Amino acid sequence: MDSKPYRPDGITDGKTLLELVTKPQKPFDHEYPFKGLNEKLHGIRYGELTTFTVGSGSGKPQSCVNLQLISSLNANQLGCWNLKKLIEEQPLD
Repeated sequence: MDSKPYRPDGITDGKTLLELVTKPQKPFDHEYPFKGLNEKLHGIRYGELTTFTVGSGSGKPQSCVNLQLISSLNANQLGCWNLKKLIEEQPLD
């Protein structure tokens, strides 16, 4: 029989996996505008989701708005979803 090897998309074999995990990567794609966030989170990297959680009354929404504003001023695109606001109040841009 002349069957061809088949591997579904997204499956990585062991030989390729070693190359992927040992290949040096750049430390981050963008810096946070806050030194403390860069130290803790090692910058903003594509393909990663960052969730901000902290106690009530600590200013999470305002911190996220500041992050959005600074990112937009630097011509960076940043997607945010504020769970405290109604869906009608979410920005579309």
